[in-house]
Amino acid sequence: MGAKAEIYGLIEDARKEGMAILVVSSELEELVSICHRIVVMRRGRITAELERSEFSKERIIAAAAIDLVTG
Repeated sequence: MGAKAEIYGLIEDARKEGMAILVVSSELEELVSICHRIVVMRRGRITAELERSEFSKERIIAAAAIDLVTG
């Protein structure tokens, strides 16, 4: 078993015990596969909070780039 798979297993075990887990990653596939909610931040500000049903790479990328467009 690789290191990431082991970490994912530990995260899942903690989730089953009712713990909240904060995962920080720039890998979208990783976030989409293990998270139930994604909060996107840019320059210390929350730009989006997405529930699993709202996940898409396009929405996450757009939220991460939001103030590049709006200033």
